[in-house]
Amino acid sequence: MTEFKAMSKRTLAEIVHFVAENERFPSVEAHLAGSFTVPEVRAALRSLADRLISEAAAEGDCDSHEVCLDTELSSRAKEIVSSLDAAERKKLLAAFGLTSK
Repeated sequence: MTEFKAMSKRTLAEIVHFVAENERFPSVEAHLAGSFTVPEVRAALRSLADRLISEAAAEGDCDSHEVCLDTELSSRAKEIVSSLDAAERKKLLAAFGLTSK
């Protein structure tokens, strides 16, 4: 598991999700055209944030306002969930009883 001293994994995951949803990534289009697309970069960042949330949950670092991905979700399910925005993801996971507390 990854260790972060400056902030909690939950906080870092929230920041990464925010960047994934709100950044335009003009440098990806300008400098990485053909290698990576903006949607691929967004998906990678969402996946990273979801991994951080999973690690935080596994370490017991999850409160009632935090969506904690069930570690038993398949990688395909996690990929699909990570493509949703934060509000959609929270609604979907809550509907299936996969939120904390």
